[in-house]
Amino acid sequence: MESYSTCNVFALDLPSSPPLTQAFPRLAIPDCCKRVKTALPLFSSTLVYPWRSASASSLVNRPPAVDMIFKILSEACNRWLTLTYNDPAFLIAFLRNNERDLQLQTLHLDNWDFRNNASLKLHTRALRRLSNSGFAITALNVNWQNLASLELKDAAPGECFEVLRRTPCLERCSFKKINPVHVDDFPLPLAQTSIVHRRLRTLELRISSPQMNALLRNLLCTSLKTLSVDLGHSTVWEA
Repeated sequence: MESYSTCNVFALDLPSSPPLTQAFPRLAIPDCCKRVKTALPLFSSTLVYPWRSASASSLVNRPPAVDMIFKILSEACNRWLTLTYNDPAFLIAFLRNNERDLQLQTLHLDNWDFRNNASLKLHTRALRRLSNSGFAITALNVNWQNLASLELKDAAPGECFEVLRRTPCLERCSFKKINPVHVDDFPLPLAQTSIVHRRLRTLELRISSPQMNALLRNLLCTSLKTLSVDLGHSTVWEA
């Protein structure tokens, strides 16, 4: 295992896996691993844990094996580069258990809506690559100056504009399913206040909002090599 660069961690639902408690202390991921990918289906939708409810947010009643998983993932986030997870209950618990700055460089959060969990903050100043849906800038404490790759789904147009304004080192950007119905804390500018991107080489857009016109009018990419536009069912060009 010493030659591996990626470690995949899997587990069964906790109630049906008593040996998990004994198994995880023996799980050792070598230092040479540069990436840890977690696919832990720990929380079955048919099972209710005491600590999943809002009234039990202190997590005092969580199963003991969860503590071991938290410990392993906490070490992974500070020793390796990737955390991939899409279980809201697990992520809420994990973030509350790790308030310090995580040394993540790559983060994929699928089907995760930060807007519905406004009290949660993700602290990771080393982030280089971010991919998530349900985006909310205010929920992320990251060093935007270092971000090189970004993929957003279901973000509001103003959020897209604000991210572009904050990321001078961005090299690849993908905006998918831009949603104008979300409450937007960052309205698009009325005047032509251009954003100049000197490193952006790839830009992918799925335009589903007329406001994307304003974003494109205010964006100047001096090194763009690839532009991909998916109009979908949009009426964005009617105006």
